[in-house]
Parts: sequence; structure tokens; C-alpha cells
Amino acid sequence: HVTKSIEIVNEVTGINKNNLNAVNIFPNPSNGKVYINSSSPVAIKVFNILGEQIISTDNSKINFISLSEKGIYLFEISDGKNKEYRKVVVQ
Repeated sequence: HVTKSIEIVNEVTGINKNNLNAVNIFPNPSNGKVYINSSSPVAIKVFNILGEQIISTDNSKINFISLSEKGIYLFEISDGKNKEYRKVVVQ
């Protein structure tokens, strides 16, 4: 199952038309504790390098996610209308 993400950008201003830019995931790279700062509730899914979903949250305001194994993770962020993917490295 392949999921594609489309990012809509205003060609004049370069500003995204979705609110997912306001979601901060840090630090990156991380030591295993990844903080999530969002002005509005978002759903987050975390996938390991094999594409296996290892964490899923509902539309809530979470503060952090702990990842115990070193590696590369893909965070899927969704506000119910838009999806965005971010890569996070745990060292």
C-alpha cells in the first residue's frame, strides 16, 4: 500500500495552504525522546525503516514520543484534511 502526499503551495507567496507547517518535531537527530509542538490537535503515526507502523495517536495534543531503538523513523502528521511526512533520526 503506497501513500502519496501532496503539498499545495501558493506560487506567489510560497506559503503552504495547510496548518501542518505549524507542527514542530524536535530535536532531529534525537537521542530517543522526540518532542512535538503543535498549535492544534494532530494525529501522528510513526513508521520504522521497514515501513512498520510502531506508534499511532489520535487527534490529541501530545508532548513527546519515546523511541528506544536507533534508526530512521517516518512521522506521518495529519490534521484530518492534510497529511505530511517528516523523517526523524534517532542516534
